[in-house]
This record gives sequence, C-alpha cells and structure tokens, in this order.
Amino acid sequence: MRSDVVTLLEGLESWVDRVSISMEAAQHPEKLSASFDALLKVMEALYQVKQRRAAQDLLIEQLRETLCALAADKVATAKLDKRLDEAAHKWDEVKKRSAQVKADVEPIQVGISTR
Repeated sequence: MRSDVVTLLEGLESWVDRVSISMEAAQHPEKLSASFDALLKVMEALYQVKQRRAAQDLLIEQLRETLCALAADKVATAKLDKRLDEAAHKWDEVKKRSAQVKADVEPIQVGISTR
C-alpha cells in the first residue's frame, strides 16, 4: 500500500508542478500576445485546474487517510506526510492563482480573436 501512495503522490506532485509552470507564463502578457502556443498552454492549464479540482482534492484527502492508516500500522510515513503537505499547499496556491490568471488571459484572448 505504501508503494501505491508513493506512486500517486509522485503523480500529484508532477501534475501540480506542470500546471503551475504553465500558469506562470501568464505573468508575461506580451509573450502570450505574441505566441498563440504559449496562450494555449496557459488556457490548457486553466482548463485542467477547473476539470480536475474535485478529483485532486479527493485524491489529497484519500492520501491523507491512507497515510494515517499506515502510521497506525507502524509504517514510517513522516517523509510522505511532509511531501503530501507540500503538494497540497502547492495545489491550493494553484487553485487560488487560477482566477487571477484567467482574468489576466481574458483580454489577450479577446485581442487574438479580433485579429
């Protein structure tokens, strides 16, 4: 069960990092205006956050419960607990930032659609 937790946690960490990096491109609106591909990456990240919000929240809760069960069975979970807390914190930051990124990208989308 511990190896399954590690696999799921690694997947969560990499997905959150990937989405976060894609959303960071919105900090440079001039690059988004110039590159349709960059804009699409940001839009895809926003879509992924919207679509996977409930699933990722549920996954984090399931991992917490599983780690508690493993800890009750005297399995060392301190490092995994810390990694999960960090991933959950990053995920919360991505969720919070998504509204601002959406607002930042919207005028660029309108500008590109009127070309």
